[in-house]
This record gives sequence, structure tokens and C-alpha cells, in this order.
Amino acid sequence: MKRFLIYLIIVVIGNINAQNSIIDYLKKIKNIDSAIIESQAKLKKAESTKNDILFIEIGTFLASKYNSKSKFKEAKQLIDKCLLKSTQNNFYKHRGYLIIQLADNYKLQLDNPNALKNYLYAHKIFLTLKDSTGILRTKIELAEYFRKIGDYTKASNWINKAFSFAKSFDRDSVLLIKLYGRAAAIKNETAKGDSAIILSLQIIKMAECLKDSLALAQTLNELGFTYKNKLKPDTSEILYKQAEEIYRKLGDDYNLIHVMNNRAMLYAHNNYPKKVIQKMYFEIIHEVNDKKLNFDLSNVYLNLSTREIIDNDSSKAFFYFKKYHDIYLNKITNNKDIEINKIIEEYNNENIKKDMISVEDKLKLSEQNLRQKQKQNDIVIVSLTILVLFLVIIITLLYRLNTINKELSKKNKEKDALIQEVHHRVKNNLQLINAILKMQLNSIPDENKKEYLKEASRRINAMSLVHEMLYNKDTSEYIVLKEYLIELTEKLKELVLDKTKPLIFDLHLGANAKFNTTYSVAIGMITSEIVSNAIKHGFHLTSEPKIAIFLKFSSDNKHIIYSIKDNGSGINKDNQKEGLGTRLIDIFARQVEADYKIINETGLEYEFKIPYVANDK
Repeated sequence: MKRFLIYLIIVVIGNINAQNSIIDYLKKIKNIDSAIIESQAKLKKAESTKNDILFIEIGTFLASKYNSKSKFKEAKQLIDKCLLKSTQNNFYKHRGYLIIQLADNYKLQLDNPNALKNYLYAHKIFLTLKDSTGILRTKIELAEYFRKIGDYTKASNWINKAFSFAKSFDRDSVLLIKLYGRAAAIKNETAKGDSAIILSLQIIKMAECLKDSLALAQTLNELGFTYKNKLKPDTSEILYKQAEEIYRKLGDDYNLIHVMNNRAMLYAHNNYPKKVIQKMYFEIIHEVNDKKLNFDLSNVYLNLSTREIIDNDSSKAFFYFKKYHDIYLNKITNNKDIEINKIIEEYNNENIKKDMISVEDKLKLSEQNLRQKQKQNDIVIVSLTILVLFLVIIITLLYRLNTINKELSKKNKEKDALIQEVHHRVKNNLQLINAILKMQLNSIPDENKKEYLKEASRRINAMSLVHEMLYNKDTSEYIVLKEYLIELTEKLKELVLDKTKPLIFDLHLGANAKFNTTYSVAIGMITSEIVSNAIKHGFHLTSEPKIAIFLKFSSDNKHIIYSIKDNGSGINKDNQKEGLGTRLIDIFARQVEADYKIINETGLEYEFKIPYVANDK
């Protein structure tokens, strides 16, 4: 047992290490296209092995790469799938990082309200879980969000909160680079002097030391923007080109196209030669169209048009302005479609909102559970031992239970086979009796004497049909009444008063009720007797004999209302006398515990109120 316990611990730790090594391996792949291909393969493997936690971690990483390639739709679909798995498994920490990716997705698509909502929601999750990395990450993201929309006061507040929190934080070099980078970006927008440049140069050293290409490229781009504002275009151009080269090697199309656009604006604002400016804009257009990037080219075409106006080339100016105008109109249309889709999405996603509220409640409960679990760290080994013992016991019990279930299943199949055989033999015996009766009928010349044998044959047919259905429909206990009545009425059509006046059945079988053999036979016999009585006594003066059968549930669903109504002449009370059929109707009604009444208006109607308990077998 001791060896087994040690083995179990090694396997668990090994799985965790293997999982971490997969994510580390993916993060080391510098080229984004290669990282996407590798991640997709690992994701399929995680899904096939039903390793949900690994699926979510790879999915979170892959979604960030999709965002870098402007594949916002693919990123959103993957994030939604991972969020569903995180909710089903109560992976709250992973859910927080997924929501950050979702916020990034909205931000890159310029959907600022949804981006802010999700950043704040992720921050709330990490605060509840007391996850330091997540808290610092969301504070930095919120600072960057407010910088992007130009609210530098809030951006400064959030970056200051991040710095205060980072003092008590276990140092994560990648996060610290991101923290200093966003601080430099905010200072670049708000502070005078060289503080942004000094901070950016420190970040470049850190990024080069850690070989963090993404952080290096981002800082070079922002430093280029700083020198542009300081009217040093040559230095700015060099920095932009260095950033472009890194992004191109990484395959980060989203950031590459934005740096190229920054360089184009640098040329335009500093009156570089027309050929240089045009070449830069044409490179941007080619990059966007070739890679199908989600980038707004309207300003590119507007600037090209402006340059042609300055040079008095009205033909080219009009051509570029038309391009600008088409994109602008398309953008307005798309914005309207997005607003409409948002309204529809908000309307359809009430359940998601409820789910988020439910998750928040669960997070509060999980905080209490985490506190309790922290107190149990000293008895982990003992708990694992007990768990293993329980697993052995459960496996043993499950094995025994499985063996017993197999035996019971085998016996049940044998029982069902025997019951099916009984129904088969009963059906055959009844059909044999019916065949004998028909032979007897053929040997009697007197039609009046034949009537009694025909009645007996009809009653036997009604009983035989139940056993035939039980045998053919692979059920040993219950009959679906409306199916039985459909088949029974088909057989009763053979009972006609006159070949020129065929009997018509009008069926209204709304209740999908099931009855056992006894009840089904009783209801079949009642139906057969009433139909037979109607043919013998009610339709002599009717040119188109018709019988309507109704089957429905009562208002309280505790009874079945079953009624049979003909369009005959009804009962003549003066000549009324009770025959065998009437007595059988009364006997079988008592057998199914039914109350019934006879309505003698515009024909004759029997209405039965039968107690019913639903059976879903």
C-alpha cells in the first residue's frame, strides 16, 4: 500500500509537471504561426484525452495568438468553449485568465464597453481568489485600457495601484516588464521631460536580458512615438523599423501593421518625399489585403488622396477618395450591424448573465473553502492514503455491483423473453379459438344463429390484439392506449350494417396514456361492445354511420376522459332492455374503476372517467 501511495503521488506530480512543460514549450516558440500550429495539435490531443484543465490552458494561450493575427472570431469561439469547461469544472482561476483574453479580444475590436466590463470582472475574480499574479495582471490591463481611450487620469491611478501592489508581490519578470512598459506609455502621453525615455531604455535592457522579443518590440515602438513627438524623426524612424523587424519575425501581424502605420504618419507629418510616403502606404495596403487583417485602411486612402490633391492630380485623388469613402460607408454599416447584434446578443444571453452571477456566488463560497483547505495542508499525505483506500473499496464495490448488474440484466432478459413467449402463445391460442369459431360459422346455414358466434369472435379479437401488441412492440407490461385504439378500430371497420354503408371512425386521441394488460383489454372490450351495439341498434336509419372516439386527460391530470359517440338514432327508452353487451360494458367499467355516464342526445354517447397514474416505462 505504501509503494502504491508513493506511485500515485509521483503520477499526480508528473502529470502537473508534464502539463506545465507543455505550456512552457509553447511559450518558447517565438514565431506566432508556428505557435498556433503547435497549439492546435496539442489542443486536439487534450480534448481527445478529456484533459479539461490542459485544454483550457492551451486554449487561453492559443486565443492570445489568434488575437495577434487579427483572427478575432476564432479567438472568441475558443474562449467561449474554454469558459464553458471552466464553469463546468469550477476552475475559477483559469476562468479569470480566460476573461482577460476575452477583454483583450473586445479591446482589439474597439468594443470598449465590453472590454472594460470583462477586465473589471476578471479583477474581481482574482481579488476573491487572492491570486497575486492575476490581480497585478488586471491592474496593468486596466491602466493600459484607460490609456488607449485617452483617460490618462484613470490610467495613472491604475498604474500607481499596480506599482503599490507589486511591492508585496513575488517577482515575475515578465509581468514587471509589462508594468514598467505601461508606465512608460502613460508617461509618454502625460509627462514632460525625458522620464518616459529613461523608463523605456530600462525596459529595453530588461527585455534583452530576458529575451522577451514581444516586450522589446512594443517598447521600441513606443520609444519611436516619443522621439516623433520630440521632433527627432530620424531616431523615431530607426526605432520603428527595429520594432517592425521583430514583429515580422514573430509573425505578429496585428502589432506589425500598427507600427507600419506609425512610420507612415511619421513620414507624412514631417514632409518626407511623396514617393517615400506613398511606398509606405502601399506596403500597408498590401500587408492588410494579403493577410486579410482587421485594420481600418480609410485613413490610409484619405492621406493618399490628400497627397494627390496637393500635387494637383485630381484623377488619382478621386480614386483614393472613393476607396476611403467606400471603406467609411462600410464601417458605418458594420457598426450598425454590430449594434443590432449586441442588442440581440444581450437579449439572448440572459442565461449567461445569470451564470456569471452564479459563478460570483460560487467564488464567495470557494473563498471560504480555500481558507479551510489551507488549514489541512499538514494532513495531505493522510488524506491521500484515505482517498486511495476509498478508491480501492469503491473499485471493489463497483466491480461486484457490475457483476451483479450483469447477472440481473441476464435474468431480466430471460424473464422478458419468457413473458414475450407467454404473450405470443396467448395470442396464438386466441387466434386458434377464433379460427375454430370461424370454421363453425361457415358450417351454420342459419344467419341468425351465426350472430352469437360472430360476437364471440369479435370479443376474442379485441383480447388477442393486446397480446399481439405486447409481443410485437417489445414491451412486457404496458400498452400505449391510442396506438391500441387505432389498430382496434381498423379491425372493427369489418363490422358493418350494410356493405353500402361503411362505418367511419373519427379519432381524437390526444392523451399519450399507457395501461397494463388488464386495463387495456377492458377498455378494448368496452370499445368493441359499444361499437357493436351501435351497429346493431343505432344505425338503421343513418345513411353515413360515424363513430367519434375521444381520449384526453382531465384538467387535474389524474383521470383519463374516454368517450365514444355515434350519430345514430340513440336509445328508445320505452323498448330499452339490457343485453349481454350492456352488462359487459358495466363489468369492464368496474374493472378499470371508471365512472361513466350515457348521454342520449343526437346519437348515443358513453363517457368514462378512468383513474390514471402516469407510467414512463
